[in-house]
Amino acid sequence: YGTRQVRCDYAGFDNIKRIFTENKDLFKIAHYISTEDKLLTFSHSFISKGWVKDSFGEYLTIYDVIDKLNNMHERGETRELRRILDVCSWRRGGPAYEWCGSPIWADLTDLDIVAGSPVIEYNNVTQYFGHTQLRADKPLLLEGYVDLDCRRASRLDIETGEVSVI
Repeated sequence: YGTRQVRCDYAGFDNIKRIFTENKDLFKIAHYISTEDKLLTFSHSFISKGWVKDSFGEYLTIYDVIDKLNNMHERGETRELRRILDVCSWRRGGPAYEWCGSPIWADLTDLDIVAGSPVIEYNNVTQYFGHTQLRADKPLLLEGYVDLDCRRASRLDIETGEVSVI
């Protein structure tokens, strides 16, 4: 799926970090929109049920996970957030028992391992994320998942669920 490029702006890192830190109240860890017939989530990477169980000790609804993460962020619980968010799968250098990363580190390769597994999937939810940079010039649409990281701006029609490149 993705490329092996590093996209960190090392020259601007300190300034970018300062801007984010000074304005952290403008950001959320994740967001959801609920319509009559569907739930759309937005995060840096997708949220897996396995990661939720490992991090919170129980399976939670995706609403509860997103609310919990955002509340921790708002309260400044940095140490706890780092503990649960700084997790990547064993395929990406994490511990051997980690099958899937957090909503910061999960990668499309994690979906390859457990796609279709109830450990990872939330039913009737479409997760929009952008962690895995794609080689293609359009978003990758999978059942329940949309990777938007194609180096082009996209537009989402919330009513139809259609994603188009702008």
